Amino acid sequence: MFATNRMVSRAEGGLKWKPLMVVYVVGTTPSIGAMERFILNWGNFSSKLVIMYHVNGYFVVMFANEEERDRVLCSGPDYFLRRPVIMKPWDPDFNFKEEILTLIHLWIKLPNLPPIVGTLLGLAK
Repeated sequence: MFATNRMVSRAEGGLKWKPLMVVYVVGTTPSIGAMERFILNWGNFSSKLVIMYHVNGYFVVMFANEEERDRVLCSGPDYFLRRPVIMKPWDPDFNFKEEILTLIHLWIKLPNLPPIVGTLLGLAK
């Protein structure tokens, strides 16, 4: 579990929460180094990433600013070793057990399907 003294309360410094992101890899737990390499795929960042691991299996990643965090968040569907990666902005009220794995959006490709399948009539069949 990461040290609570590194985190600040909303009242003390709400802006410090802004560039944080929660990352969870479904079905596996990569090392902190592997997670850092995964995030660095989106280019260079203005400062070194701070990556903290929580015993519940998720990471909290601190970026220098919101723009860098949003660049990673808006990168599209992501996979780590063929496993879906869930990323979301940090919220001080975040509860891992309530929020993770209640709903996973998947992006699938089904090649060579006839166009009728994508219509309401095709979906009804």
